[in-house]
Amino acid sequence: MGLQLAIIKDDDMTEYVVQAAQEAGFVSENIHIAKNQQEAFALIQQMVPDIAVVNQHLTDDGRLDDGIEVIRTLHDRHRRCIIICLTSCGTPALGQQAQRAGARDYVDASLPYVNWYELLREKLVLWQGVVMGRHTRS
Repeated sequence: MGLQLAIIKDDDMTEYVVQAAQEAGFVSENIHIAKNQQEAFALIQQMVPDIAVVNQHLTDDGRLDDGIEVIRTLHDRHRRCIIICLTSCGTPALGQQAQRAGARDYVDASLPYVNWYELLREKLVLWQGVVMGRHTRS
């Protein structure tokens, strides 16, 4: 069956997130995508993700934190899901806000000198190991 991954991202970086996930070992049929807050809430109702990558900014209404609401809902509904907040316009305050909402990790794609793609791929590999360890212990 494999681990289930939810990608909640609304822009052209989504295809790169999918590619990073596949390189990290996720198979296509276990990767589920939502492109906005409404789709994200529907997806959260339909599946139980092991890991989720959530963009902090999902709409064009000027808000930079509507993805935080998705993180909070995802965390409240699926406590064991590892949530990685991904952003291309991050700040330390938004990273802290994401963690308070339930994110376990944070990737800021706007940082110079950081290859966000490789960093995300490595984090997906790491968190898969954590989730698989849970499955073998239970």
